[in-house]
Amino acid sequence: GEWEACLLENNGKIMTAVSSVMTHLLFGKGQKWIGKAFTSNKTGTNRFDASKRTKDYQTDTDRTSNNRIIAKRHEFGFSIQDSRVQPGTKSVRLEYAKYQSPLSLWYTMIDEVRPVP
Repeated sequence: GEWEACLLENNGKIMTAVSSVMTHLLFGKGQKWIGKAFTSNKTGTNRFDASKRTKDYQTDTDRTSNNRIIAKRHEFGFSIQDSRVQPGTKSVRLEYAKYQSPLSLWYTMIDEVRPVP
């Protein structure tokens, strides 16, 4: 399924700003990251709001009911594992290496998704 998401505060104003620049400007190529899409074959992709900049991207796009254009980029594989951030809980572990070029900034990225109360 597809999930709407947002970036959370990240250890203070400076790290939150760094996280925002890395996510929206670098990872999203100027598009706001808005969530993830997961498939039944243990893969997924990141979702970006492409409503303002569509000509630069030849990626899978969807148009939502409110006419927002969603670009899907940066595939990943996922599995359910023990959380490294919250011991004793489960999380969805995202691994990008298989879907990135070895020269990509995101090649070694491993992410963790979990519910936040």
